[in-house]
Amino acid sequence: LWWRVSCIALVLSGLSPKDVGAELWNQHPTMRALIRMTTSQKYRFPTAECDEAQRDKVKRMEARTREIEANIVEKLFMPPKPRKMDQPKTKSPTRAGVRVSARQKEKQEKFRRIEEERNAAALHTEHLKLKKVLRSMQKNIMLFEPEQHQRKPPKGSIELI
Repeated sequence: LWWRVSCIALVLSGLSPKDVGAELWNQHPTMRALIRMTTSQKYRFPTAECDEAQRDKVKRMEARTREIEANIVEKLFMPPKPRKMDQPKTKSPTRAGVRVSARQKEKQEKFRRIEEERNAAALHTEHLKLKKVLRSMQKNIMLFEPEQHQRKPPKGSIELI
């Protein structure tokens, strides 16, 4: 929504460059970047007129803001982690004096390792699914303060411009 409003503000700045355009240029870095993009017809971020130091600074600020957004998304949408109770590991009940052959021990150890690998694979798969959901949610949340540093427009908004 904000990016659509930005496109309308961009049109208004073109219609009234001395009033609206000057105000947007001076007060809103993102709008300044959008004006630069449209006037140069080079739709890339950071804008083509940036020198290397400015480009690095803008990219660092964008990365930091995206990291903050990712943390917010995790706090909002990540399910709470189940608390694990620390329980001492107990061996299966064995009676004193019962012998277990080396072959049986080996077989039990093999089953235990297979079960641990399955659990690890299931946890990994669940973690990947959760990460994918969080990434898609992050696209819906964007921190934006017009007076702060310029933000990179999402891919779909460039077509609006």
